[in-house]
Amino acid sequence: MRGAAVGAPDVADRQRDPHLGPGAARRDLERSGGQVHALAHAGRLLATSPLLAAEQASEILEVVPGHGPALLVLAASHNALGRHAEALELLVPLVAGQPRWAMAHLEHGRALAGTGCGAGAVVAMRHALALKPDLPGGWLALADLLTSLDDTDAAAQAYAS
Repeated sequence: MRGAAVGAPDVADRQRDPHLGPGAARRDLERSGGQVHALAHAGRLLATSPLLAAEQASEILEVVPGHGPALLVLAASHNALGRHAEALELLVPLVAGQPRWAMAHLEHGRALAGTGCGAGAVVAMRHALALKPDLPGGWLALADLLTSLDDTDAAAQAYAS
């Protein structure tokens, strides 16, 4: 899900396709009167083009400041692009304000790991999995992190979960 965007839309694609170009999220919000469509679009972009997902999430936040799911998509975009410090700026207040939101804690763990804060990342990811044991990608992210920290026994348990 993370990494280089293979087959990501280029600038010409973005200019031809109104669903990809600048302002697409704002147009979605204005046309539908809600955030659901625009946010779903931003979430889909996250997997293939985190930069476009960040643009979409930012546009949603211009229309609906402080929108939690849009903040999470923006933070996940930053993480995917290697901008972990920027992700943390968004995630620290988000997890403080939403202490039971498992996905936000998982993304917080990814950001902490990206900034070299391995122990804090483990705590955040374990908290996310305590809140939602079937969190998509959660156990794999934790296991990979534990492997990178040379905690092979804990990593094996996480891979098995």
